[in-house]
Amino acid sequence: MKNSSLVCVLFCASASAANSSDSAVSFTGQASLGGLHNSSLVVAELDKVAAQADNALSANVKLQGKWQASDKLKAQANYQYSRKDYQELNDYDLDIHQFGLEVEYDFTAFSLGVRHDVAKASLAGDDFLKLNLSSLYAAKFLKPDLYVRGALNFKEKKFAQIAQRDADNQGVNLSVFQFFQGGKTMLSVGLSAEQEQAADAQFDYDNWGLNSKVSHKFDLLGQENKLQFGWRYQTSDYQAQGNTAARADTLINYEAQWQVSVYKQVNLVTKLEHGISQSTLENLNYQQNVASVQVEVNF
Repeated sequence: MKNSSLVCVLFCASASAANSSDSAVSFTGQASLGGLHNSSLVVAELDKVAAQADNALSANVKLQGKWQASDKLKAQANYQYSRKDYQELNDYDLDIHQFGLEVEYDFTAFSLGVRHDVAKASLAGDDFLKLNLSSLYAAKFLKPDLYVRGALNFKEKKFAQIAQRDADNQGVNLSVFQFFQGGKTMLSVGLSAEQEQAADAQFDYDNWGLNSKVSHKFDLLGQENKLQFGWRYQTSDYQAQGNTAARADTLINYEAQWQVSVYKQVNLVTKLEHGISQSTLENLNYQQNVASVQVEVNF
């Protein structure tokens, strides 16, 4: 019901500016192809972990349309497709289709926006998960180089074959972005909290997380470069079931990425990730390393 209301707001807000003489429409896209090595394959939604490594081909396509309806109102629609195709562990092959709509209005004192995303995932060629995510957010530049954004999020998860994991999720997050050197360097910090109620109470949990990211753009040997480092911490506490001790999970993730412009709209992107999972469930105590290389074309 909440999702339907937010979607209605999206279309109503856009329609109110349809006759604006200041409207402008633009389209952008991105396609990438590459490979990755994963030391430990994981399907987090199923608590499924493969204690062996594998290599995969990866492909991504992103399309985005923006509509500047007026100097105050803007809207955008986007579509994204991603695929990972593993060489040996085909049970972990993953396809995701995602479509999103967003409308934002600038009230001068702050900006207010609504967004709705629908994602459909297939695992090993079979329907796996459908996710609806609706967000209501407010944002403001406190200074020309300091941006703050807060959001209320509502998720609905529907699993194709395991209905006991179907769930509703409510959450909040707050992010702060600080820019330096005219935007070449960016530092962000985010805090989140959410609560999930599943069809089966054993999967109910409370979660909170903290993340930070720093990125820097620079020229090297006449080519544009971008370095990015990230860190994320998340902890989830589950309800105790009968005489069984309550489940608790902690996930820490480190990320480093280097993007190099090799020709006009073509980038080479290398990425390293290290994850540490700790849990009261024995099979969820693991470490994961992922290394990837992709060629990215923007249009």
